[in-house]
Formats: sequence, C-alpha cells, structure tokens
Amino acid sequence: MSQLVMQTKAQAATELVPVLVKVQLLQRRLLSEEHRRIFAESWNFIDAYLSCVYGPDSEMYLMLRQAMMARRALILIDGVDEGGQVRAQIETHIAKVLAPQGHIMLVTSRPAGVRAELFREHFHQLRLRPLSMEQQVTVVRQRLGTGHAAQESTEKLIEYIQDKMPVDSETGELVTGNPLVLSMVISIHMSLRFTDGGARMPHSSTALYAMASKAMLERVEHKQRSTPSHGSSASLDELIEAIFFQAHTRQRRVIDDGHLMAAAVSLHSAAQLSAIEFPSFTGKPAIGHYVEIVAGEHAGLFGVVGEANAFQQRGQGIFGGTSVSNDVENQEPCLEVQLDDPGNLESSGLQLPPVVVPLSC
Repeated sequence: MSQLVMQTKAQAATELVPVLVKVQLLQRRLLSEEHRRIFAESWNFIDAYLSCVYGPDSEMYLMLRQAMMARRALILIDGVDEGGQVRAQIETHIAKVLAPQGHIMLVTSRPAGVRAELFREHFHQLRLRPLSMEQQVTVVRQRLGTGHAAQESTEKLIEYIQDKMPVDSETGELVTGNPLVLSMVISIHMSLRFTDGGARMPHSSTALYAMASKAMLERVEHKQRSTPSHGSSASLDELIEAIFFQAHTRQRRVIDDGHLMAAAVSLHSAAQLSAIEFPSFTGKPAIGHYVEIVAGEHAGLFGVVGEANAFQQRGQGIFGGTSVSNDVENQEPCLEVQLDDPGNLESSGLQLPPVVVPLSC
C-alpha cells in the first residue's frame, strides 16, 4: 500500500491525492466516546477520521476534504479485516455510502470472511496471487544481502524453503508464497544465523510456528515489562492456545470476538462457559430462533427469525455453532431475520432501525 502511495505521488500527470486510512486506526476513532459526535455529523467516515486525526481547522484536513469533495482523492482503505467489532459497520459504510458518493477507492482485506456480495455492485474484486519461487528468492536475497559473507547463509535459507516448507492446501503453492510467512521465516533465520549459521532452523511447520509465536510473545513482554499491570507472556500464550481451541472446535478459520470471550471465560471457569453457551441444534430454523447469516450480503450478522409475506427457496443459518440448511417449499411463508444493529451502530452515535432481510441473504 505504501508503494502505491509513492507511485501515485510520483506521477506528474496524476490529478489524484492519495488518502491512506488504516481500518485498525479508523475503528479506534469510531469507538471513541470523544469522537462519537464527529462521526455522527460528518458526511462519511473518511471525512470524520481525517478531522479527528488532523483537526477540523487544520490546513491538511481542509485540503484533503476539498480533494474528496472534488472527487480528486484516491482513498486507500487498508485492512478491512482488522475492523474488529465494527468491521460489519465499516464494510457496509464503504459499500453503501462511500461508493455511491462516487469516491475512487482501493479497499484491501485478507480473503477470509470477506462479504463479496456486498462489494459486487460498485467494486472490481481482485485476489493477489502468492509469491512465485523466483519472487521469494529475490526477497530473501534483498533481506540477507548479496555479499560474499551472506551468500552461504542466503543459499541455506533458499534450500530450506524449497525442501522444508509445506504446501498451502488452498493455493497449491508453498506457504512462504504468503509474504507474511516468508518474512517470518527470514526473521527466524536471521536471528539464528548469528549463533550457528542457521543450522537449527525448525524441521517442521509446527515447530516453525511455535518458534515464531514464542518470539512474538517475548517481544510483547519486552515492550510491556515496564508496566506491572500487564500479564506475562506465559499467560498470554495460554490465552492464545485457548482462542485457537475455541475456533478449532467450531471449525471456523476466522477468529471473532465470540472466540476471544469464550477462551477468556474457559480459562477462568470451564463450567461457567458450558452454562452460557448455546446448545447444539441440528433442526430447521423456526420463528423466534436466534441465528447467524452465513451466506450473502449480510453474512456474519445475527438476528431473530420472523415470518414474512414473501416466499423463498432456501435459507441457511448457524445454531449453536452448527451449520444447517433450511429448505422451504414455495407454499410456505418466507422466513426472515430481524438483524441486530449491524456493527453496534449505537456506539458510534448513528441510530438506524433494525433491518429485516430474507434468511438466505
């Protein structure tokens, strides 16, 4: 994303002003009590965010606002998947407010959990290919250097990647085709080569991830060591294991707030968690059931099933973590879901009535 900003600025003929907004930072402002009024009164979230960052009377904000009003801003929204509890709200705002306003945007997200249907009307959807082996070699050489002293270490790491790295089941490529994984492998190699030339590189992907996780947790502990209120890396490690266990038992690849809360409660009292969890359910959806929409534009949102006057062919929901399907004959009334307030809009000062949508949407 930073390279795109630099390339846009470097083009002498461009009439676009790049405006980079990291969703992780946007959601913090959106949830802040201090900025609630600003988001409620602004014409869109980007305008409100820029006002919060630079100040409503600053020259920077006024210039960027003018560029947006003239539709001369290239709005780069980075990391929608990092929107946390307001992710659904931010996604809906991008698709239903910013896009119809006519802004030029580039929106990035990890593929897991993306509501593709929501962005279909106004966006062209692209998926980045994994790094090729040639590209991975180039990255390794750039990170480790090409001098004589680094040559042997570089060749060892390239050989390690080719021989030891597993293949991603989805892409069919080495997992190091993911730039984040490749960077992790290079960092581990660099930390080990100062002791034994990298000879102790882990021999399995499990050991590799364990080493990376340990390094990450130790870094967190080192940064927070001066703050007595923070827990140790050991307790954080225990919490992470519990979170992954909760996601694994529900067969979900995307970790959400529910998994985080369930993990925290399970460490305190497993019996209490069992008492408050939804019971498993394998029957058909019925009026009054609390469900999660798992397909369509509203996938990932929750609500209560009600009865409508229309008809539908097929609906799908999740009950207590179990995915089920509901076939409805043409003669039967359509089941609809009255959704919860998407993304907890009340927390940002935006009041919207509940939305009623078909169960299949």
